[in-house]
Amino acid sequence: MFLQLYQDALEFFKQKDYKLYVLLLQAGSPHYLLSTEKRGLFSWLIGGIIGQKISFTRATSARKKLYVKLGKSDFSPDDIKNFTETDWLNIGIEPFQITIINNILKSYYSKTIKFDSLDDLTEWSKIKGIGKWTLDNILIMYSATSLNKLPDIILTTDLVVKSALKSLYNPPKITSAFITQKTNDWFDHTKNQSYVGLVNWYIWRHWRSFQQDIIKLL
Repeated sequence: MFLQLYQDALEFFKQKDYKLYVLLLQAGSPHYLLSTEKRGLFSWLIGGIIGQKISFTRATSARKKLYVKLGKSDFSPDDIKNFTETDWLNIGIEPFQITIINNILKSYYSKTIKFDSLDDLTEWSKIKGIGKWTLDNILIMYSATSLNKLPDIILTTDLVVKSALKSLYNPPKITSAFITQKTNDWFDHTKNQSYVGLVNWYIWRHWRSFQQDIIKLL
């Protein structure tokens, strides 16, 4: 599914938005999504918390250390319930992230919030420290790896995505009207197919690596 969507998007953006075409071409096929290990929602939630307000490199390193410590990347609340603050700090995350994780565990064991399906996602925002960026992050990653699809959202709460959109299109502000326009621009009426999720993914994951190549075209 991803590979065909990618090929269709290349054809579409070569005619409609050459800057995005170059980004997709330079970054290459998203074949790696097909081999990414599937994880449950709880694992993606904790991974999302680890990614909050720290660099991408540092977050990736912290997640890897957690997986090594657990011996797996798909885990349950029971696997981390006995972690001490020192355990978390040694993985490489901040005290505020530890507090959020403890809030999650408290909600889980008190059974006040469920963590079973995407239908529970909006309930997670009731937990202090979980906002739209984290929820959108989880939705994208879980959908991509477990459901084999990319949701049609633009991660405007992410600094990389916002910066990329400003560089690509120079809007005065990233408004809802601007996002609606981009959503329409990235829809292929001939194939009745949206590329919003794919574009969001490539901007989110690859803009930092290829922005200089794209900026030369502006």
